[in-house]
Amino acid sequence: MPNKSVAANSTWMALGTISSRITGVIRSAAVIAAIGFGTFADAFSIANSLPTIVYVVVVGGAINSVFVPQLVRHMKNDADGGVSYTNKLLTLVGLILFTLTVIAVLLAPQIVNIYAPNSWSVETLNQSVFFARLLLPQIFFYGLYTVLQQVLNSREHFALPMFAPLLNNLVMIATAILFIYIAHDVTVSSSFTNQEMTIFGVGTTLGVMVQAISLIPALRLVKYKFKINTKFKGAGLTTAGHLAFWTIGYVIVNQITYAFITRLAAGANTLENSIGFTSYQNAFLTFILPHSVIAVSLVTALLPRFSDMANSVEINKLSNSINKASLSLVSLMLPISVIMFFIGQPLAQLLFARGAASITDARSTGFLLSIFAIALVPFSIFYLLLRGFYALEDTKTPFYINIVLNIINLSAAIYLFNYLPENNKVAGLVIGYVASYVLTTPLLWYFLNKKQLNLKTSKFIKEALKPVVASALMGLSLYFIGVQLDLFSEKSSFFGALIPVITWGVSGALIYFVLSFVFKIEAITNTYRNLIK
Repeated sequence: MPNKSVAANSTWMALGTISSRITGVIRSAAVIAAIGFGTFADAFSIANSLPTIVYVVVVGGAINSVFVPQLVRHMKNDADGGVSYTNKLLTLVGLILFTLTVIAVLLAPQIVNIYAPNSWSVETLNQSVFFARLLLPQIFFYGLYTVLQQVLNSREHFALPMFAPLLNNLVMIATAILFIYIAHDVTVSSSFTNQEMTIFGVGTTLGVMVQAISLIPALRLVKYKFKINTKFKGAGLTTAGHLAFWTIGYVIVNQITYAFITRLAAGANTLENSIGFTSYQNAFLTFILPHSVIAVSLVTALLPRFSDMANSVEINKLSNSINKASLSLVSLMLPISVIMFFIGQPLAQLLFARGAASITDARSTGFLLSIFAIALVPFSIFYLLLRGFYALEDTKTPFYINIVLNIINLSAAIYLFNYLPENNKVAGLVIGYVASYVLTTPLLWYFLNKKQLNLKTSKFIKEALKPVVASALMGLSLYFIGVQLDLFSEKSSFFGALIPVITWGVSGALIYFVLSFVFKIEAITNTYRNLIK
């Protein structure tokens, strides 16, 4: 497939991701307006994270990292274009997901207890378990969506899976609005009835179901018709299973750390003048927005090509593709990271300071966002490099590097949580997260480069210095603009928060755009020239 196709796919995915993420931001704002940042919000947030956690731990990581390369290989080598393999894979995953969902719902109290802090009241714990029983059926639909997405991606149809989460967000926004309408007092969590919580929980699960089912019609576009096939023996699933073993281990290590972080963050919410897990989670979801729009779109379009290059032993092409993609990520994500660092607090105020949420809690969430922003570039490059390993069918090396990452994350987080004052304990958790990616992404690059690749590290560093210098100059400019216009001070009004966001955002974008031509940053200049053509 020519590069133009990659660009076209990336563009369509970016558009789908942008629409989904914008509505996702509105969704987050609606949810916070409904339930705020308190312990009730943490009870819901933890319960709402459980379907994703359980799904990813058991099957999700394997599906995402292993089965696209396998699907591409079987499409290329099998006489039926991989149809039989795909049918067997979908049947097997469907059975696993259904069984897993039933077990998870039955074990909802035990699963909640893994992530719930000891400082929670019995009432808050019961609220979280109540939500968990309503939300855990999402496991099946998350799995269905992911598998169908991978089937479509392996056939180089990328657009619709990126637009599907839009439907999920719209359902959840409607649910939050309905909840606000019927709840007699959104500021008093103890007054919520089971009926009100049921509406909130069922609406959340309904959104995920709609997201998954919306992809079924798209299978016709790639001329694929699913048929149940339980003849798993000899299907070549053993290879996928072996590769998945290390990926599942990778995910489990992540979730062990996540459980500790969740318990610490949720426990912090019971302290005076502190924020909790909901603030941590929403800061992270806002931080990951540009990554999802740019990095995920680019890498998802490239992954089938990575797999094809690896399968065809086109190592030089694979090396060049990874190098070029990494440089593009630095050029695009670094200026966004700097801008996000400046606008974190006023942006969070704009998004979350309404309904049950106070301005103070919203700006505290924004402070976390500013810290998260430091990790945007290494986080995105880490994501890209992982896909390089998976294309080469190496899931073992990422597993071991991930252990190092989580040791750094957890060690720093626990240390800072214990020694920082109450109002900054959650910030310590974010610092640990940032440090883990800053320190391990170069390590991942080093080991990928050793796998008979030539990533041309020296050339990459030389070219990456251009966006680094440009972003540094932009950051200095934004600092002086902020000082001159008094943008750093807290303003309680909507427009008082809007002005810094617009001023820093627009100024930063314009300054970096001009500097891109001064320093000849190709990812920006070439994109601009292609657009005006």
